[in-house]
Amino acid sequence: MATLLETTTLDSELTSFFDNQLDYLATVSDDGQPQIGPKGSIRVLDNQHLIYVEFTLDHAYNNIQSNNRVAVTSFDNKNHVSYRINGIAYLHDHDEVSETELKQSGLDEHFPNAVVVIVDIKEIYKL
Repeated sequence: MATLLETTTLDSELTSFFDNQLDYLATVSDDGQPQIGPKGSIRVLDNQHLIYVEFTLDHAYNNIQSNNRVAVTSFDNKNHVSYRINGIAYLHDHDEVSETELKQSGLDEHFPNAVVVIVDIKEIYKL
């Protein structure tokens, strides 16, 4: 059973959790088809936001363009702990945010068309 936490702010424990697990991003298409996939570059930007580099520019990217409501989930198999974040995703395409993040991550040379996605945290659930 999912338990809604009373906060939308990531503390140090949740920050460590999302930064040290493989996170999965869930989106939905215009016609209601769900899509979920691992996003190895997801990390905590600050206590209210997640960030990742979208370089496939495929399903998740297209879905976010039409419906920017997303969920990010991760599971710590060793400790049997899981959390889900529901949020609003914002695409940064060839702007100051994306150029800075891509350069800092070193991905700008490998993925020149990549965009940066920032997820504004709206709800956090312990699963």
